[in-house]
Amino acid sequence: MLCAIMDNDHWKTSPRWTLGPFCFCPNANNNTYWCVRTINKKDNFLYCEFITGFISYYDMNKDPHQLRNAVHDLEYATLQHIHEILNKLRKCKGAKDCTVRYSSTNTSTRQQNIKKGSEMTRKRSAFKHQHRKEALRNRS
Repeated sequence: MLCAIMDNDHWKTSPRWTLGPFCFCPNANNNTYWCVRTINKKDNFLYCEFITGFISYYDMNKDPHQLRNAVHDLEYATLQHIHEILNKLRKCKGAKDCTVRYSSTNTSTRQQNIKKGSEMTRKRSAFKHQHRKEALRNRS
């Protein structure tokens, strides 16, 4: 694992760290999260799943500095679709297997057909539970 010592001089923008040096180990090196970045004519987003069950989604057109996690703005069908793409990419080998054809038009159509309300909350909760189990199973 690659770790670095951060100190008060490291931070160049506010808010600056002022409590002295500390060790920082980016967790991409120990496979604790997976992300997919999609850029096409309509979409520009970053979606990540962490082994803790935390999920993040940033619409880079609206939020280029990734200040607001917009995962709760996604319709269930979109969330499930991106999750499936990420799982495919985690397991793929080679250019042919790792090429994803993502259609934002199909996603928009799916979004229009999903019912809102308590059914969405139930599905999102079930999705997060399933994701946590998968993440823990795939951790090794």
